[in-house]
Amino acid sequence: RWLKGYMQTWLVHGRSAPAVIGRVGLGGFLAFQLFIGGAVLSALVNPLLWAIFLASSLFPLPIFGGGHDLAYVSAAGVIGSNGVLTWLAVIGSKWRGDSRLAPYGLTVAVYWILISIAGYRGFWHLLTKPFHWEKTDHGLSGHGADAGHA
Repeated sequence: RWLKGYMQTWLVHGRSAPAVIGRVGLGGFLAFQLFIGGAVLSALVNPLLWAIFLASSLFPLPIFGGGHDLAYVSAAGVIGSNGVLTWLAVIGSKWRGDSRLAPYGLTVAVYWILISIAGYRGFWHLLTKPFHWEKTDHGLSGHGADAGHA
């Protein structure tokens, strides 16, 4: 539902780009595009990049005159970006002085798979149920601050 909300927000504010630039300036507008639009696009494009990488590894397409050019370019993009994100997740906990969370940084690839699934689900819901909003039921477990007051 978060990514569906990002998509709706991006679409609504994208309809009136000059008005948004007038309110927040060009820098604010570009930051909005990067933060909201980047979250949406990265979730939706990630599986496509992996598919291009896998397909080009199996079936070489010479785009620059060599045999596996597309495989090399897509590998640099997919493995490089996921490698940087994994590295940041692993060393982030060490920078904070608590390396217990470092091994969980190795799950970045799984995270991106789940984010992409959520992104496509949100996109599908935006197309088929634009006014429906999935809400989280709170307080069902009986734990928390209000548990004794039920």
